Formats: sequence, C-alpha cells, structure tokens
Amino acid sequence: MSQLLVIIIVVVLFVSLSIYLVWYNSPKQKGRRGEAYIHNVLMQLSDEYTIIDDVILPTEHGTTQIDHVVVSKYGIIAIETKNYRGEIYGDDNRMVWTQMIITNVNYRRKWWKTFTYVTKNHFYNPVKQSIGHTMQIKNMMANYPHVPVTPVVVFAGSAVLKGVNSRHAVIYDYELLDFINQRRNIYLTDSDVSEVLQLFQRRNMRTLV
Repeated sequence: MSQLLVIIIVVVLFVSLSIYLVWYNSPKQKGRRGEAYIHNVLMQLSDEYTIIDDVILPTEHGTTQIDHVVVSKYGIIAIETKNYRGEIYGDDNRMVWTQMIITNVNYRRKWWKTFTYVTKNHFYNPVKQSIGHTMQIKNMMANYPHVPVTPVVVFAGSAVLKGVNSRHAVIYDYELLDFINQRRNIYLTDSDVSEVLQLFQRRNMRTLV
C-alpha cells in the first residue's frame, strides 16, 4: 500500500469521524437520545398507563410537539424531556433558562494551576413550553373538563437543577415514576380512557405523517 493511499485513508477516516461526532453531539440527536431514555423509563409503568410518544397537535398558529403523553384513569401527564449537562437556572417567569457548564482544566506547562472555563447557553423556558402543551390537550378534551392535565419537565442528562424555582414539576429522570405513581385519584372510567386514546389517535398529526 502506497504512502499516498495511507494518507488518503487516514484523512477520510478523520473527516468521517469528525462529521459523525458533530452529528452525534448535535442538539437534535441529544434530544432524541433523551426522549428514547425517558420512553424506556415510562415503559416500566403498569398496564394501567398508556404511553404516547412524539405527539403533534394542531394549534391556531400551526402545531405543537409533545415528547410524551401518559394517559390513565388518574388523568393525563404531558412530559417535556430535556437532555442537558451542567447547572440549570430558571423559574416560571423567565422567557429563557440558562445552562452553565463549568470546566476545570490543567495544562502541563502550568501543572500547579487550575483554569476554570464557564460556558453559558440559553434555551426556551421548558415550563412555559410544557404548560402550552397542556393547554392544547385541555382544548382537545373539552368533553372532560374535570380531568387534570399535568405538565412535567424531566431532565434526562447529567444536569444539576442548581437554581430552578417552579410551581410546576421540574424533576430528574429517576423521580419520574414515583411522580406518576403518586397520583391515585380516579377521574376516568375504562371506557373514558379508551375514548381519550381514540381522541389522541384522531388528533395526533404524527399518525398522519
């Protein structure tokens, strides 16, 4: 094998790996991995619960996408999944929340000193996002005004909810099952649950894609 061919192969492998890493670490792919993980968590619920993933409902201005909807006789839970790392800061009123990633680095030439780098990213308030989802579900379920639709924001990554203050559920992935199972007041009959599931099936635009 010629030296030129070896160089070409190495360059192609390096470029391919770089492209893969950019794709793998993209926000879209991170989000999908987080949603897949939460789906697996939800599948541990009993048969009383039905899980609907990636629900798309029509709105006045287009559509809204809900990561997971849990339907049972105990009500409906709309879940917004976030797959982040670092420290998370936010409250109900802020339009955007902050992700702060703190990295400590030691350089060989200055081994005695630690350099701290702080990266700040902002993302749309997930509580507002989740509340918007519940409003669309409530509008869809006008015949069931007594049924609670609960918004939940679940962080599936290694993020630390350092400065989060919310009246609504903003929880870690390992808290999700307990949060759902604690709700034991019955609002729907088995027949009602079937009708609600049919309603989601008719209105969910994902099933039309």
